[in-house]
Amino acid sequence: MTINNTIAALDELRPNAASAETKAAWTIALDGRLRAEVLGAAPLPLSFPEDADAELSAAEPYGDLYVLWCAAQLDLASGETARYFNSMSAFEKLLDAFKRRAAKDYALPSGGFRNVRL
Repeated sequence: MTINNTIAALDELRPNAASAETKAAWTIALDGRLRAEVLGAAPLPLSFPEDADAELSAAEPYGDLYVLWCAAQLDLASGETARYFNSMSAFEKLLDAFKRRAAKDYALPSGGFRNVRL
């Protein structure tokens, strides 16, 4: 998934008046949080439109995280709270699956675990 893919999918799913820059900022912020909080990596220095076609951290089948997150942000901005909670519920369900997959893929540090006496 890329920033451009996210924007295109969001605009198809939910036509809106938000600028591409705003949707890109939401996408970049989420990618940074996923890298830091789930994958334990430093956020990538992404910018729009320069990195619009760069691959984001959540690969398929988890790429819809970005679309669902942006949809929820649109709902919140437009005051549609019921729709916001529905969007966030779908986002959180996919986020949980992404976290479980990341835990399986990145469970051990590169050197393995060590016993440490305190």
